[in-house]
Amino acid sequence: MPDQPLSHSAVQVTQQGVAHRGKQEAETASAGRAVAPADPESRLFEALCNTFEAIRAELRLEAETLELEIMTRLRETRLLQPVGMRSSRLGMRVRKPRRPGGSFTLEWYRVRWRGRTDYIARGAGDRYGRKAFIGALAWERAIALDAEQRLSAIRRQLRLMSEIERRLKALQGLRAQEAPETIDAQALTGPHGEDSA
Repeated sequence: MPDQPLSHSAVQVTQQGVAHRGKQEAETASAGRAVAPADPESRLFEALCNTFEAIRAELRLEAETLELEIMTRLRETRLLQPVGMRSSRLGMRVRKPRRPGGSFTLEWYRVRWRGRTDYIARGAGDRYGRKAFIGALAWERAIALDAEQRLSAIRRQLRLMSEIERRLKALQGLRAQEAPETIDAQALTGPHGEDSA
């Protein structure tokens, strides 16, 4: 599955609605693949990482689609409000990974004035709570809380994949440290357990 290109991940929809080719797929294709690691554990780890990359690409596409839906819904609802209630201050964005190999984030923000925004802190967990939207208008808060059901599911999947990768890397490190001791012990005892000295 990870070696086959995903049919719907080749085109991604951005907030502006512009379709473009997936940059990660192009970079992977142009860089070429390194020689596969010799041991089965490394191959398994690499296959799992490739699978997670494919899942992240699917989740990013879903998140960008949700971003468009949410922002469109906020705009359309704002236009239906009376003049005094039209000053929309809430927005949602899909932020690029902050480091190479990292995961994208789904964030809510408040608009202070044209071109200036303040990030709304999520706190612990995968979901923004009701308190995060205290400064928002009632209709904005309702849209945000409704959208958080789907956004929190994406955040949870991203968090779980990151935890699995982190723990597997730690396991690989431990197994790599134990490997030289095992080889040294086999050299002293011989191939069948008899003492070679």
